[in-house]
Amino acid sequence: MDIVILATTDMHGRLYTTNALSGEPIHNSMPKVAAVVKAEREENSNVIVIDNGDTIQGTAETSYFVTQEPYETNPMMHAMRLAGYDVWVLGNHEFNYPWTIMKNYYDYVQDDEEEDGTPVAVICANLIVEDVDELRKVDPGAYSKTEGEPYFAPYIIKSFTTDNGKEVKVGILGLTNPNVPQWDVPSNYPGLRFCDSNNTNTKLSYEVEKWVPIMKKAGCDVIIVSAHSGAESSLDSTSNENQIRDMIANTNGIDLVIAGHDHSQYIRTQANKDGKEIYILNPGGRSVGKAVITVKVAPYTEKKTVEVSKIEQIRLDQNTPVDTEVESAMRYYYEKAVEFVNQPLGQVEGEWVSCSNNEHVLTQTNTLDLIHRAQITATYSYSGGPAQVSITSPVINGTYAPQPGPISLKDVYNLYRYDNTLYMVEMTGRQLKAWMSKVADKYTINPETNKAEIKRGESIFGIDTFYGVNYEYHLWKEPGNRLANVTLADGTPVTDDMVLRVAINNYRLSGEYGFAEATGISESDAIWSSVRDLGIDRGQVRILIAEYIRQEGTIRPYSQTHWRILTEEALEAGILFRIPAL
Repeated sequence: MDIVILATTDMHGRLYTTNALSGEPIHNSMPKVAAVVKAEREENSNVIVIDNGDTIQGTAETSYFVTQEPYETNPMMHAMRLAGYDVWVLGNHEFNYPWTIMKNYYDYVQDDEEEDGTPVAVICANLIVEDVDELRKVDPGAYSKTEGEPYFAPYIIKSFTTDNGKEVKVGILGLTNPNVPQWDVPSNYPGLRFCDSNNTNTKLSYEVEKWVPIMKKAGCDVIIVSAHSGAESSLDSTSNENQIRDMIANTNGIDLVIAGHDHSQYIRTQANKDGKEIYILNPGGRSVGKAVITVKVAPYTEKKTVEVSKIEQIRLDQNTPVDTEVESAMRYYYEKAVEFVNQPLGQVEGEWVSCSNNEHVLTQTNTLDLIHRAQITATYSYSGGPAQVSITSPVINGTYAPQPGPISLKDVYNLYRYDNTLYMVEMTGRQLKAWMSKVADKYTINPETNKAEIKRGESIFGIDTFYGVNYEYHLWKEPGNRLANVTLADGTPVTDDMVLRVAINNYRLSGEYGFAEATGISESDAIWSSVRDLGIDRGQVRILIAEYIRQEGTIRPYSQTHWRILTEEALEAGILFRIPAL
């Protein structure tokens, strides 16, 4: 018997065949996935379709419906139902949004009574109920949940029958990325954790060793693990974020792994604990992964042997047909988003810096400073006074910069790529400077050019820039001693005991890349929140930027504070700030 496994991952809201921002065609979209699924099901009745997460975040359409119509049908959930998915495993981006909104989506996609399409099972073995009372504050239906147990079903079993009447059971175990707490604030997963309480190292292998025997006992002949984690280049490079190889190498019993998260398309193998090579299939958001699992049943002993007999990527490109039913259903969501993002905001004057995100953290740019100013302005609703300092890592789409003339919300979506929200926290001068000093240590001097560059292995998402303070990094000094000349806009030195109000987005407040370690600050320290204090419809940083532009009427490039990165030679040469003052 052949059983066909079809898988997608990291679809990131690509629900329609046209990009709502650029008007360009999208080939790796849900209507094309649906066409592939339909064609496979016409040829084979034994098909399982899995999505491996990071599904609802990433496009103007999904952003619009999460923030502006959060309790309406989510378009990606609708598309999955229409396309005939069987299983959905949660990715880290499913935790970008408030639990009350996501719970509505989870209920809808699994609803047996919903007329459109077919229900999709949500599975996640390592999303564990830790504090049921905390969870019930936003999820009243959680009264039936048990602390220490998964919130969703950990796995699902699909049964098939051979030509001679023998039953074959395929079990799919779902695992989300255990690194979610480093990227998203706890209020998006209240009372939940991302591993078993005994899994102190948050290893996916622990979860597999726990659940595979249970699945075998339930009669599973085939075990598939769908995990929203990447396959590290080698076992030596395993991280909490990417640990697929480590998971396989330290377990037995898996027949196939669906990977994701790293946005890379590959078919690889990794030896398990017994030395058997196990296939890893990652469609990378650009293909439908296909694996054919052949199960043979011995005629007398009825012993079953399992083999991945074929594995490939079905590329989604301009030649892939479109499922017109799904495309037609998705057109409604597309048109709503297009109308929303095309709303005019104001005018742009002056010359703005267009460069890569890497360059935005090597030299102060007026384009990134625009985001900083909007973040500070958004906090004026706080009765205790607005933020004095803004923090952000680079968030710009490509090399976008505002262009002279009219500016619309569409432009803001390019200025700010992500669905982040905004917080304000109080930080002492000591805490702020501790983090700035850590950021300074993420740079190095290129010995050939004597110019600053980002250290190898450092993530750009952990390299913040700061506005509302002047500062310098002196890279010729030892790590820990590179931060210099930190002052407020008026030249007042920032002292350790000063208390400053600081605007920072949810992603950075989650603490990844050393922020929590350096400052000791988390979401619980927030004195203001854009979602809580302004509402979900205004809570995204994108919308706050749009409101700032609308309020200003015309935006011009300027900066009220300045920063620079210096090597010893540059300091001696007396390099000046390049950003014009107000």
